Amino acid sequence: MNKSFYDQPWPHATIDDLIDSKTIQWIQQKTINDDNQGHYYADHYIWDGNGLTIENTGKDIIANLDDWFTMFPSHNKFEEYEMLTYVSKQSAGHRYPIHDEHPYKCLSFVTYVYPEQGCGTSLYQTENDQTAFDTIPWQVGRTFVFAGQTGKTWHSYESGPNTRITLNHFVIKKGELMSFKH
Repeated sequence: MNKSFYDQPWPHATIDDLIDSKTIQWIQQKTINDDNQGHYYADHYIWDGNGLTIENTGKDIIANLDDWFTMFPSHNKFEEYEMLTYVSKQSAGHRYPIHDEHPYKCLSFVTYVYPEQGCGTSLYQTENDQTAFDTIPWQVGRTFVFAGQTGKTWHSYESGPNTRITLNHFVIKKGELMSFKH
């Protein structure tokens, strides 16, 4: 596993192969040719009949949660946590504007699934920046990790000319799961 940590414009990391290639290929097979756009939630969508679900793709994250908290000491702190996991699929030309993070999010893990060449995640110093400070390069299997902070962790993403598929794991405040499902 190749991990790289960065401090600017705010603390974040990239990890290659946090999610194994078999799981990435499995998600691609289930979603690329599906007409659905939006979110595939773990509790009612993808599973293969053999126990592989998108929900259990985050088991290594949960098993090492204390290590992640140490790597990102500025994370939002709560008494208890739970994991929101879903696959997100946006059509070609989709652009999600500059935004910060929900106050109930603690850690975000966004793994790039499809296409082979795509647009990464753009990072900004402020909400009003016209140009990204940096962009996380797209690479299938790369996970972008950060501890979201309201008013600080400004970022945006777009699909570019292709459909964009990501696997998302969000460590959130326990009891707030439904506030994230839209």
